[in-house]
Amino acid sequence: MTAILNLFKKSDSKDTGLRGTAEGRLYVDKKVFYNRTEVREAIKNLKKSTAIKEQIEANRI
Repeated sequence: MTAILNLFKKSDSKDTGLRGTAEGRLYVDKKVFYNRTEVREAIKNLKKSTAIKEQIEANRI
């Protein structure tokens, strides 16, 4: 009985935005990926980073 219930149980995992095609190729669903809070925080921290700002200024043409 538990095996049958496990088939219909909703997943508790978070949607990462990673998708697969019928051929087995993986791709990122950008709309879902960039709406994740941890991704937004990582991008925000990168924008505030002084090392990144220095690299951009050094490589600007």
